[in-house]
Amino acid sequence: MEIEKYIDERIKSKFEFYNYGHALEILHNAFPIEWKELQDCLCKLQLTLDDIKKEGGNESPIPKKFDDVLYPYGWREIRISGDLVVKKYPSVLYHSFSAK
Repeated sequence: MEIEKYIDERIKSKFEFYNYGHALEILHNAFPIEWKELQDCLCKLQLTLDDIKKEGGNESPIPKKFDDVLYPYGWREIRISGDLVVKKYPSVLYHSFSAK
């Protein structure tokens, strides 16, 4: 699959893109405005090696840099929560038999 057709030329060499579950096609076709805004923001985003090396989690310069490019488009951070249900199923025993 040729994912390059979904990515703005300005950011192809700046970032690596992977396409899991047809995410790029979905973004491109179902949310074209949002996908364009994200690409515009990625074009404007300037991360340095010092930014990456600096410790501090949310206190590092990286979240602020994302805010600086996303907030003018009206993007805001949200908190998503969910429940995880884990079920244990009995294991099936497999026996290997050697042919005689």
